[in-house]
Amino acid sequence: MSRRKWDILPYDRVPSVAMKTYKKLFFKHDDCRIRCHLRYLKRSVKPKFNFNRLLPHEILSLLNYAFGEEIAEYHWRRVVEDFSSKGCFHNCISIFSTAPCYNFSNLCYAVSLLTSNF
Repeated sequence: MSRRKWDILPYDRVPSVAMKTYKKLFFKHDDCRIRCHLRYLKRSVKPKFNFNRLLPHEILSLLNYAFGEEIAEYHWRRVVEDFSSKGCFHNCISIFSTAPCYNFSNLCYAVSLLTSNF
C-alpha cells in the first residue's frame, strides 16, 4: 500500500481490522479486484480470509460506510458460525434498554441481533 502498488495487493492476507480501516482506499484505488475478492468470499464455503475477529458491534459499524455491507455480511456469517459451532446462545434472549442515557446502544443492538440468529 505504501508503494501504491494496489494491483498486487493480496486481499486474502489483509487482516480483518485492516480491511475495515482501509476499505475506502481499496475501493478507490482497486475497485475491480476488491469487488471480485468480496464476490469470491460470498460464494466460497470455506474462503481464505485473514481473521483477527471483529466484535459484533464493530461489524455493525461497517454498515455506516459505502460498500461496507459486503464485508460486514461475511464477518457476520463467520461470527454466527463460530458461536453456533460452540453451542453458544441457544435458548437465550437479549433484553436491553434504548434509553438515551445509555451509550452502549451499538453494542446492545449487535448482541441482540447475534442472539436472534439462534
